[in-house]
Amino acid sequence: MADKMLLMASFVTLTYLKALPFWITAVVITRDAMLLVGALIVHMVGVRIYPRPTWVGKAATFTASGQQTDLPTGSASLHAS
Repeated sequence: MADKMLLMASFVTLTYLKALPFWITAVVITRDAMLLVGALIVHMVGVRIYPRPTWVGKAATFTASGQQTDLPTGSASLHAS
């Protein structure tokens, strides 16, 4: 959960600093919100879920962190021309 919060704060900050387009941040926040709402609905229905970390999820977090590290230095450019 802490890694999601850190990534979300990073996306918002980079968007605020104009280093990242708004649409990318919107997609990330929307995806996380949909996952949260889905989990809450499943919980309210009474089903117990036991999410387990996977290597794919860890790789995705690592990749997202790496991309955010490259953006401020200008190594990657996502700005539309």
